[in-house]
Amino acid sequence: MPSVTARDAAQRPVTGGPRQPPGPPWPTPKPRGCNCPWPMVLLLLLAAAPMHSRLVTEHGPVHVAIPPCSGRSADARGTRAAPPQADGACGSAPRAGAPQVTVVYVHGFWTNVDDAWVQHRLGEQLGGVEAVVIAPEAPSGPGQQVRWPHLDALLKEVEARTGVKLPETVIAIGHSGAYRTLEGWTSDDRVKSVVLLDAFYGSAQPWERFAGDLRIVARHTAKRSAPFCDRHTQVHCETTDLSHMAIVTSGSVIPRVLREAVAAVLPRT
Repeated sequence: MPSVTARDAAQRPVTGGPRQPPGPPWPTPKPRGCNCPWPMVLLLLLAAAPMHSRLVTEHGPVHVAIPPCSGRSADARGTRAAPPQADGACGSAPRAGAPQVTVVYVHGFWTNVDDAWVQHRLGEQLGGVEAVVIAPEAPSGPGQQVRWPHLDALLKEVEARTGVKLPETVIAIGHSGAYRTLEGWTSDDRVKSVVLLDAFYGSAQPWERFAGDLRIVARHTAKRSAPFCDRHTQVHCETTDLSHMAIVTSGSVIPRVLREAVAAVLPRT
């Protein structure tokens, strides 16, 4: 009796029942109540996701994530228009409505905005609230100049390049060496909240003058910020056991403090 080789066995047809058709290429469930084909499901998911852009400016790259309900329109510079919205995404039964907050995140030393956006998963961590998210380039070392000393210039650049009218309420978040940028923005009336992620360096005077919502998460800066927190009991201060970098990479701090800041600056409905 001739032996059956592995190659012969592989070439034989499979018997014993009908072959099952292949399933979808990924295990993503269809939206509830949607009996539509998978390409339409993908289109709906893409339409509901924030539109991410990387703007090239004379002050360095700026990452922008715009929710689908922001009314983005094409402008003379060729900026892409917002994708068509699925019925109910921003219409009669909106998911959450147009964003009411602009969130500006400033990275710390020893990185740049492109690396921070990817390695710190900023789009994911800052995407839990209805907001336009902006992450500009900033100094990556103590000897470098601040790229955006005036917040107004940054916001105008983003509006001009995206065609989006940004929400007037601004929440500024910064890690470590970002204090050099953020302390120059405290006099801007649009900044309603500042979150310092282990960034209480330099002089305390900018924060003494800041009249908005201030939140401090400290590890290495705990001793520096403690006297300030004792004098200003209205400031939300906390210490953490997370490392200096884990504060911005763990995914447990940024989404939480951002939700708290949004709740503090937006009127309750």
